[in-house]
Amino acid sequence: PCPDGQADPVDAPGAVRRTAPRLDVRRSQPADNYYPLVARYSGMQGLVTVRAMTSASGCVVYAEVAKSSGSDLLDDAGMEWAVEAAKFSPALDAERQPVPAIVEFNVRFKLTN
Repeated sequence: PCPDGQADPVDAPGAVRRTAPRLDVRRSQPADNYYPLVARYSGMQGLVTVRAMTSASGCVVYAEVAKSSGSDLLDDAGMEWAVEAAKFSPALDAERQPVPAIVEFNVRFKLTN
């Protein structure tokens, strides 16, 4: 969860953004850490598209499934990963100041040997 507790409004009227938030894979925990054991053992794999609101500090403050993997287990795990473990560089406005934003990204659950 977001340490600063920010849950700012996402879009102020007339707001112009220069950059969108970007997932920081070096600071984020691997999504595999959130792969449900039941899904692993039953051979489930899938891709969840998550829509998330990020705060001005780049933390996910809200997440929802934008496109389902076809499995409630994987969808729930993707949203849990997004809120608990995903870290973003914040969106920047025209003055290069961090601002809240909405972003969509994929969370892949794939079995590896």
